[in-house]
Amino acid sequence: MLAPGTEVRVVSGTSKPIVGTLESVTERELVVLTQRTGPQSFPRPQIVSVSVKKSDHRRRNTLLGLGVGTLAGVVIGAGVGAVQANNCRGFLCGLAVPVDAAAVGAIGLVGGMLTGLFWPTGGWRQIYAP
Repeated sequence: MLAPGTEVRVVSGTSKPIVGTLESVTERELVVLTQRTGPQSFPRPQIVSVSVKKSDHRRRNTLLGLGVGTLAGVVIGAGVGAVQANNCRGFLCGLAVPVDAAAVGAIGLVGGMLTGLFWPTGGWRQIYAP
């Protein structure tokens, strides 16, 4: 049983999917409140499917992207720095690994964070289909 106030998407046999807030459910009909048209009633025999909104994982995806991007950037930067340090014969050669690791790690941090932020999330989960 769905609670009133739940965001739902209703597909009926005669129209496009309607997205709105569930107002009420009875044995005969389902009433959805939409921003455009107000309350809409769907007789139960005409309902093709009902779906509910999945939870949004944008924060989780952003943090995962931040961590993975930073780690990948640091590893790649350290590898590049090690190659440069092997070919270096100067006073500052010892700084190649940490500087490259930090620089490429920062690029990975930003890239991973943006990837996680804009990764598609949420969606719909079908809960009723006759």
